[in-house]
Amino acid sequence: MKNYYQILNIPSSAGEEEIKNAYYAMAKKFHPDKNLRNPYYSADKFREIQEAYRILSDVQEKAVYDQQFIYLYAEKMRHVTRDRRNIRPHNQRNRPQKNGFTSRTPQEQGEKFDMFRNAFLKKQKEIHQQYQKEKIEEQRNQKKNFQEAFKRNQERLREEQFRQKNEDDLKNAKKKGNQVIMTVLGLLVAWLMIIFLIFNDFV
Repeated sequence: MKNYYQILNIPSSAGEEEIKNAYYAMAKKFHPDKNLRNPYYSADKFREIQEAYRILSDVQEKAVYDQQFIYLYAEKMRHVTRDRRNIRPHNQRNRPQKNGFTSRTPQEQGEKFDMFRNAFLKKQKEIHQQYQKEKIEEQRNQKKNFQEAFKRNQERLREEQFRQKNEDDLKNAKKKGNQVIMTVLGLLVAWLMIIFLIFNDFV
């Protein structure tokens, strides 16, 4: 497992701004365009830097990576302390130091790493839960905003349809009114012609 913190030359407690600054500095240093004498090494190094920044800059992926990293580190240290305990002579265990205090045994060191790992995993779990909670809240707000926007669009569409219907009804009413007027005028002209013809017959 790659140590992305070591690749970016930062501590595991580095924050977002420190990770970003370290990435820019390392990317500038190992960019292939600035290392023409050894392009293959700089290209591989640059890819590692990009991969490290991609993982550590993402909150969720960083939390997963930190859990795996601290677990593997604790397991490694446990094996190291177990090997030291097996190799160390029995008469040298719990040997007092010069200041009179008893040195910490490998078992105590393993317990300390277990305690540190559990505390770290608990903290990472809290961070992950907080991230999930914020993500769910953000999705809920987005859904609410989308529903409100959709509702406004539907209301606007109904208003436009209602206005268009009123305009169409008004046009149809005007058209029918014009037809009635033309019919009345036609009848009036016909009656006038009939009256005119009757008047001419009498004359």
